[in-house]
Amino acid sequence: MATLVSAPMRLLADGYANNAGFLSAVLSGIAPDTRHLDNGGYHCSVEDLRKHGNSRDYSNVRPDDKDFNPKYGAALDVTMSRADMIRHFKRVWPVFKDHDDPRRKYFNAVNTWPGAGDAVRLDFVTGKVGRASDDHKWHVHDELKRRYLLDAKAARAKLSVVTGESKAAWIAREEMPAKSGSSAPKPPAKPAPVIRHVPGSRVLQYVPGRTVLSGEDVAFVQRYIGASKAGPADGVAGAKFRAAVIWYQKLRGLTADGQVGHNTWASMGVQSKV
Repeated sequence: MATLVSAPMRLLADGYANNAGFLSAVLSGIAPDTRHLDNGGYHCSVEDLRKHGNSRDYSNVRPDDKDFNPKYGAALDVTMSRADMIRHFKRVWPVFKDHDDPRRKYFNAVNTWPGAGDAVRLDFVTGKVGRASDDHKWHVHDELKRRYLLDAKAARAKLSVVTGESKAAWIAREEMPAKSGSSAPKPPAKPAPVIRHVPGSRVLQYVPGRTVLSGEDVAFVQRYIGASKAGPADGVAGAKFRAAVIWYQKLRGLTADGQVGHNTWASMGVQSKV
């Protein structure tokens, strides 16, 4: 079976089960089983869809899905009580209706239940509400666009929605620093990023008094952790970079040494060569 689970999807699954305020939540599915492989869908990787003759499956035709991150699945299931299903619906519905909410860009569709009538499928791409099968009265099915399967910001955006965070709070925390030249720290003029350093090709570490590392691999880590912690993705590994890495390592239960080595790269879904 080719389907892998990306680090952002693992963060999303952990957040649903432990940090979203759903006391009854139990992760009930993320990798595809035989039924998924036979029928297709977002639980399957593009590679698995091809192996099972489903390469034109509905989950691999939309512009933000088509052949993106082909090794990874893009959906999870979370079993919940009736009260938590209703709570989940009430948190997702306002975002579904608000087409100006920037968090919507990461959503494909969510199957949930308002507590009465049929379970519903909220298709964020078409804006349509459809009927979901009755088993979605007791479990949420959440799909991420395949384009964003390695983007930690996508997982944070989805968790922001399911935890009930307001649009304004999300924008202030995640969107404004990247857009506001007055509030964002100015990147140092030197050294300029060296593009040839690809993610996973070396250990990244800031040591005061030594040559400051720079490159696309540094920018990758900055983008992965997010602007609210790492600042703009300027590709320079300074003191803020080290502090952001330590914060991220503590969050993921890694050794918090500020070094982006083999284990930290792996946690970001990068095949490390160090």
